[in-house]
Amino acid sequence: MGRVLAVDFGLKRVGLAVSDPLKMIAGPLAVLSPQQTLPFLDDYLRREQVEVLVVGLPLDLKGRPNSIQPQLEQFVQQVQQRFPYLKIVWLDERFSSQMAQRLLAQAGLPKGKRRQKESIDQVSAILILQQFLEKQLK
Repeated sequence: MGRVLAVDFGLKRVGLAVSDPLKMIAGPLAVLSPQQTLPFLDDYLRREQVEVLVVGLPLDLKGRPNSIQPQLEQFVQQVQQRFPYLKIVWLDERFSSQMAQRLLAQAGLPKGKRRQKESIDQVSAILILQQFLEKQLK
């Protein structure tokens, strides 16, 4: 059984989350720079069986793509070229960062830790993945 991997893409950081082999639980994987992400995926996908890549689709409040869309599409195109067997699924990620901040606050993390962008990107990737996994169970 293959895992599901989720990507919260940003121009400065990319949050990655991965499911367990049964595709029930989302967990953190890494927060990397965009330049580190493809080499990391090369190594990770050699070691782990992944079937689906869920990509957070950054939309504005009116449902239009935001300004990082061209870089995100280029990234996804590179992933498809390197890993043609990987199914790519786009998932609306609106409000994932706000939800991540709220969850970090509810978890009792100190304010300084909650403001660290790496923590927010990591939790955002987990939320994107968890949303996908829940849709699959319905």
